[in-house]
Amino acid sequence: MMIEAGGIGEVCTSPNHQRRGLSKLLLKDALNIMSTSCKEGGEDNDEDEMMSCSLLHASPDFRPVYSKVGGYQSVRSEWSAMSVNTELSNARRNDESDGNNKWCIRHANFPKDALSLQKLHVEYSEKRLITIARSVQYWEEYVSAELRDTLWILTKPYDDDGENDDKIAAWISVRPQGDRYQMREFGVDKSINCSVSTCWALERLLGVALGNVGGNSCAESEVSLLLPTFVVSEMKREMENTDKDGATFFDIDGATEENDDGWMYVNFDESQLNVLELTTREIDTVPHLIWPTDSF
Repeated sequence: MMIEAGGIGEVCTSPNHQRRGLSKLLLKDALNIMSTSCKEGGEDNDEDEMMSCSLLHASPDFRPVYSKVGGYQSVRSEWSAMSVNTELSNARRNDESDGNNKWCIRHANFPKDALSLQKLHVEYSEKRLITIARSVQYWEEYVSAELRDTLWILTKPYDDDGENDDKIAAWISVRPQGDRYQMREFGVDKSINCSVSTCWALERLLGVALGNVGGNSCAESEVSLLLPTFVVSEMKREMENTDKDGATFFDIDGATEENDDGWMYVNFDESQLNVLELTTREIDTVPHLIWPTDSF
């Protein structure tokens, strides 16, 4: 289900005009516009195109303000911090004994890769999570500019008959966050090959992504990576079933929760399930995740 939403971002007040309630006035005006206007802003549009909700991300100090002034409620996004052995990740990437010479890691190429990435993002994120839906244009114009040279993709350049294939199996982007790193973007297409899994893809991608993040070389042999908990859960299931080697790369058992309660929503359309209900209901709970790529 697609929900039309309006966002609030980059809230700031000149130091010369603070403590006058100006941001509260602007917030009320923005909420009024979002709750009464259609997608194109015209009165002749169908009611089905009206914004169903508004979302924003707030630090703990400001959440009470948004709750009181705008009726926003916090939604939890589950994240975990996990240790990664980068030396082993690099070794795995360069190991050709398992047929790794048939795979290639390269920068994403826009606009060439936009359509494939858009389709894969739908399958990996949009059909399973409460997240931002992305069009091909969004990938071409926003994601490409936001991630620049930090978006790495794992492709199979040739099929089994040696023909040019270049199918995208996985992608990743990471960024520094203090003394550790955060997974900014990730996805994997497990249907491309029976050997492709979350652990398998990360073992190969992380060595490259961490080694080139921000144009700097990551010299540490072990780093802390902040990543969505659902990704950690996928890795854990894979290790329990088939991929025992993954435990040498990732300290799954030592992963610690660092959840994000900063995303807040206010619902305008009472006829639709709101985000808070979808993330807290006991049956068919839908995980909430706004990839850092989409943060505003």
